[in-house]
Amino acid sequence: MTEPSVGLSERYDQREQITETAFESLNTSTFALVPAAPLKLFSTLQYSGVVVDFGADLTQITPVEEGYASFFSSSSYRVSGRLVDMYLLSLLQRQNKAEIPINTVNLEMIKRDLKEKQWDLPTY
Repeated sequence: MTEPSVGLSERYDQREQITETAFESLNTSTFALVPAAPLKLFSTLQYSGVVVDFGADLTQITPVEEGYASFFSSSSYRVSGRLVDMYLLSLLQRQNKAEIPINTVNLEMIKRDLKEKQWDLPTY
């Protein structure tokens, strides 16, 4: 099971409870809580680098050296996907002026259309 690479010491009780649930309720024979940052690098066949995890609520930056995440050098910021969505919505509203009212319901449709039709994501 993966866990965030930032603030591990703050979640000791939570980690203990998750592990206890895995062994006692789910009857697992083995269990591991692994920081997500090294696994993301391993997926690209790299062992060292900087992982930037840009999520909906939080952006985490974690340096990884030879497969080990540097927890003391990790940092998190409240710049997130939702803030980017709100910024793009404000740009669309300014550019759109009064043609079509853009609200959060329309924003979801606009985002889906942009993702499906406009952005060409690389495949590995």
